[in-house]
Amino acid sequence: MGKLHFGIDVDGVLAHHLPAMLDVVAEMTGKVIRHEDVTDFYFNGIVERARMDEVFARCMETAFDLPPVDGCHLINELPGKVTIVTHRHEGEAERTTLKWLAHHGIRYDDIVFTRGPKSQMGVFDFFVDDAPHNAKDLAQAGVTTFLMEQPYNRHSQFGELDERIVRVSHWDQIRGYLEERSLWSGDPRPVN
Repeated sequence: MGKLHFGIDVDGVLAHHLPAMLDVVAEMTGKVIRHEDVTDFYFNGIVERARMDEVFARCMETAFDLPPVDGCHLINELPGKVTIVTHRHEGEAERTTLKWLAHHGIRYDDIVFTRGPKSQMGVFDFFVDDAPHNAKDLAQAGVTTFLMEQPYNRHSQFGELDERIVRVSHWDQIRGYLEERSLWSGDPRPVN
């Protein structure tokens, strides 16, 4: 097999974003929401879908302060090309994202800011994401997708695509999956 290509999302995969989102939702709605109450990626039944862009925009105001997801430093040992693919908007969010990645020592080969389907942003062997709709899109395109566990994806069903979607709750499980298939070298990636 040639050089592997990994696509990696930011929020919910590298950056622990949900607490910040819950704070913004509480400010906007006056409702205190617990993690386990968020059973839909777009906060269906909690926030009007039309207001979710405002929630995402407000979260970007404090995005640099988001803590990293436990174990995400293992991205630096992935065997192959790493492309960060995020639906964060361009402009200030882009600058903040680049600073956040550098601040936390996260290495990558390329980064894509997009509003389009992630499956169309490259030819990936593996992808790590937390959004069920992205996992489904990527699996339909033939990409083995690690779905990082979040309350909003726990009950997602993918039918015949289940074999392409690997549910994980920690980066160590991604390493284990790759080690079982002799695809993990454990060698650190070069600095950007």
